[in-house]
Amino acid sequence: MVPNPDTIPNCNPDIPLSKEMRKVTRDVHDLSDALVNAKLLLGMSDTNIWIEGLLIFYEIFKFLESSMEECSENKLLQQFNLSEVKRTEAFECDLKHYLGENWKQDYKPRQSVVDYLNHLEELKQCNPTLLIAYVYQMYLGVLSGGQIINKKRQLTPFTASYQDQILYFPPELNIAQLKRQLKSILDGQSSELSRQTRCQLLSESRQVFLLNNSIVKSIDQKRMTYVLLKKLLYVILFGFLVKKLLNLLF
Repeated sequence: MVPNPDTIPNCNPDIPLSKEMRKVTRDVHDLSDALVNAKLLLGMSDTNIWIEGLLIFYEIFKFLESSMEECSENKLLQQFNLSEVKRTEAFECDLKHYLGENWKQDYKPRQSVVDYLNHLEELKQCNPTLLIAYVYQMYLGVLSGGQIINKKRQLTPFTASYQDQILYFPPELNIAQLKRQLKSILDGQSSELSRQTRCQLLSESRQVFLLNNSIVKSIDQKRMTYVLLKKLLYVILFGFLVKKLLNLLF
């Protein structure tokens, strides 16, 4: 069901839409970033966790990008159809690297991802303009927090022999400029949106992070616990060795 505009208070067309989105999503955004970043950062030292992260977000980006191609008559959605930031091919390149050429053969998305896709499909059928909330937030995430993760990931021995494509952008592309472009597009659309659509976009902006949390939580918790315990053991062992060394020296 398309969201009720009354679920978002203080919908104010005089405030830039990007600023209003940031305001109404601040609480769920912070929680989502903490959850997503924690699991993906652990994935830097564990291939299985990283692959799970790729698989769950691959489906979301693929749906959004294919929808922009299919909904060619929606001029507002088309403004975000930017080749520079599209990620579907990058996801497929990384998954092929980690899982092999035939990775799609027996692959089926998990239930939490299916539920996410069903929600997106409902929006697409009822009002594709509302997909803008997802396209905008997901691309901004790749260009912001995703770049921080990418820099940290490149420092690990695990990735020394392969450049992950999903978070990679050619040096000639200005990441800061791309983020400004996305915000400019969103803010420029304000005058073309009805109050109802604007408020629904704000509602869906919150839903982006809630749904992202639901799919990230599906990442193998046992594997996460194992990796955390292994890291803790390394820290304890390192501390023990440092203490022994200091005792020998002094």
